[in-house]
Amino acid sequence: TLEYVNTHPEVLELMTQFVQAPVSPRAADYSWPTEFSKVPIIGFPNSSGGPDFTPRHIDFVALEAANKSLGNAGEELVVDFEKYRLRNAGRADLAKRVRHVSRVDGDGAGFDVLSFEPSNAEERYIEVKTTRRGIYAPFHLSRNEVAFSGQTPQQFTLYRLFDFAKPRRGIYALSGDLQENCSMEATQFLARPKGA
Repeated sequence: TLEYVNTHPEVLELMTQFVQAPVSPRAADYSWPTEFSKVPIIGFPNSSGGPDFTPRHIDFVALEAANKSLGNAGEELVVDFEKYRLRNAGRADLAKRVRHVSRVDGDGAGFDVLSFEPSNAEERYIEVKTTRRGIYAPFHLSRNEVAFSGQTPQQFTLYRLFDFAKPRRGIYALSGDLQENCSMEATQFLARPKGA
């Protein structure tokens, strides 16, 4: 509970170290299930839907999202996985064309990995969200990611990698418009003074 964490700062320090610890880029291996997990049904703990004014020392979701080595390791695993998936479907030609867009071209495209459907070579746009925490951990989405998923719902998929620090990692997929398959809560606004 929050009261326990407030009286035991060592727990807070351990939690912070856990989400900030760097991840080796070659953490991408196949010791995780390549079958997709069932998408979890997750509600907000603050069921009123209103603001939550509970004081917190650290926003662990934001802190983990800022861990670039964790995000990069997850994206590299998905690049490898997509190549593996296409080769197994007899499409080595498409596997060679899988592109790590966020690394090669930069952020802001609305997705991280360009892949393909093996049956018709249609492009697949994959956004990757990686966590060391469990299947129910929430994740941050950018405005670009949400907008892009809405403009390309037939081709867009979000891969959620969870338990990434554990030997048996997990993955689930959300296909289509993120506004339709995620409950979203605004947590920040970019603000500018209106002036006098």
